[in-house]
Order: sequence, then C-alpha cells, then structure tokens
Amino acid sequence: MAIPTRVLIFNPGSSSLKWSVLEVKSGVTIYEQTEPWASLTAQISAELAKVGTFEAVGHRITHGGVLFRAAVCLNENVRAKLETLVPLDAIHLQPQLAAIYCITNATPALPQVLAFDTAFHATMPPAAA
Repeated sequence: MAIPTRVLIFNPGSSSLKWSVLEVKSGVTIYEQTEPWASLTAQISAELAKVGTFEAVGHRITHGGVLFRAAVCLNENVRAKLETLVPLDAIHLQPQLAAIYCITNATPALPQVLAFDTAFHATMPPAAA
C-alpha cells in the first residue's frame, strides 16, 4: 500500500463519535468533529459526504483482548476475531464495529487500520502498569 496523503480517523465511544481527517505529510488536522451519537451509521454516512477525499481509515479500538497486541490491517479474519471480543467491552466495541461496517460498506476497497488501546497497555513495563 502506498503511503496515503489523507487519513480519516474514527473514534466512536460509548456515547460520542469523534473523527478527523489528517494530512499525513504535514501532520495537520484538516477536519475534526465530536458529537453525541444516536444513529451511528447515519452519522458516519453523513460525515463521509462532508470530509472530502481520503486514502485510508484508522480506527481507535478499545479492546483487542489477547488476540491483538499491535495495530492490524482490517480483513475478514480480523473482523471475525474482533466480533468475538464484544463481550469484553460491548459498550465500546459495538459502536466501533458499526463504524468499521459503515466504512466498509461505503468504500469496500479502502484500507482500514485498527489501533488497540489494549496493545498500548500490553507493552507497558510492569512498574508502569
């Protein structure tokens, strides 16, 4: 995959949806929004129409369990494994999966990368943990 020039970042939480578009080369945030969500799929679809072009999507995912200890590119196998982790943190993982589905349906060929909070915590030295 070539290095994208613009990346769309999604961070759906238990009650809010945050997203931004980053210009990769300059590191500048071009577009940014935070709002409470009620209909995540509708909101994401509406935002996709507003944010312009982007070549990749990054998703903040709260829980990767023991399955994900580093960022991964989304594929069917990763998605299936992530779905098995919903019981660990349903309040966050369900909206995060909804964002993944919405992006996949809207732009199926677009590369998506998942970054896991638990990957960060899994690599912390014992003294810091």
